Amino acid sequence: MTILSSSIHWYTNLGGLHAAYQVAETYLEEGEIGTAQSFMSGLSSQYAYAHKYPEHHNAYVQMFNLKILLDQEDRSWQDLSTTEIQELETLAIEDKGEASVQAQNILRFFYNQTFEIPLFMPTENASERLAYNPNQILVKPYAELKAYPNPAKEYVTFEYHYPEDAVGVQIVIIDITGKKVQQFELVNPQGKLLWDTREIGQGSYFYTLRSKDGKLKTGKISIIK
Repeated sequence: MTILSSSIHWYTNLGGLHAAYQVAETYLEEGEIGTAQSFMSGLSSQYAYAHKYPEHHNAYVQMFNLKILLDQEDRSWQDLSTTEIQELETLAIEDKGEASVQAQNILRFFYNQTFEIPLFMPTENASERLAYNPNQILVKPYAELKAYPNPAKEYVTFEYHYPEDAVGVQIVIIDITGKKVQQFELVNPQGKLLWDTREIGQGSYFYTLRSKDGKLKTGKISIIK
């Protein structure tokens, strides 16, 4: 079972709209943009919650489409245009569930903005609302890890950054069978790392930026000879 199929299986078993969002995010992380878009477009008809709070779901789709655009244009959250930042600022002061949580934390982490309005994460039960500390950053979706060139032949450069409070951060590389190929321990929250692939066999490999708290970012790279 691949990393993608394992993640999808795990998230789907959780059930609910939030878990379904994570399935779409997993497709996106693995570069399956078309599948991610198709999956996301079908959520409104699959989950009643999307009908109860359509503005929340539509806002999440807006954020999701922005992630796709950044991926297609090889940009990160640090590279937003003025218009895109303004759109996030508008979303950040509205109470539109997960999308507003994401917007506020992107602006906090990457643009040093602060917000006094409390954040709330919606649940499947409309009567339950989980309050989030407005001073707490949800770091996992916003770590960055790029690998280039892709495909690569002799060397791969990893460019990364992650929250300063993350502990035990590593870049782990596995092959398509799940066997660990290389592991790098990271000390600085931002930097570049060179992976020597001259002795690495041709094929596809998955790389993951992770901490003791779990996976921060993952991707796929091809090695050619």
